[in-house]
Amino acid sequence: MTTIAVRDGTTTLAHTQEKGIGVFAVRPLRRGAIILQCPYIVVGPRCRPEHGSDLEHYVFAFPFTRSGKPSARSSLSAVVFGDASMLNHADIANCLWSWDLKLRVHKTIAARDIEAGEELTFCYGWEDHTWNDLGGKKA
Repeated sequence: MTTIAVRDGTTTLAHTQEKGIGVFAVRPLRRGAIILQCPYIVVGPRCRPEHGSDLEHYVFAFPFTRSGKPSARSSLSAVVFGDASMLNHADIANCLWSWDLKLRVHKTIAARDIEAGEELTFCYGWEDHTWNDLGGKKA
């Protein structure tokens, strides 16, 4: 692991051999802790990155309508700014995410206790039917 930048004393960006850049815990994190709060913008299908582009891997499926109602069939995506978009996939991830519609932030939450130096991961939801339909990550 080659460190790129330490953020707020909680996380760091670093190179990994297997996955490119990842986000790592600098200190132990307790289950339920909000690790990151990153702003996002919602984009419609016409603004979503092209299928197969590098940018496509950094877009999340947005499971709400523009008015904020939950929708499993939403065609909206969200571009999440900050380190949350740099978390890599793991089938058994140590982080979850949630959307704070009022503050318009994407929250990364520790799904279990996380050790210092451990890579933070999400389960991208590839098994979910919305992965291909929406071109993003399961919420």
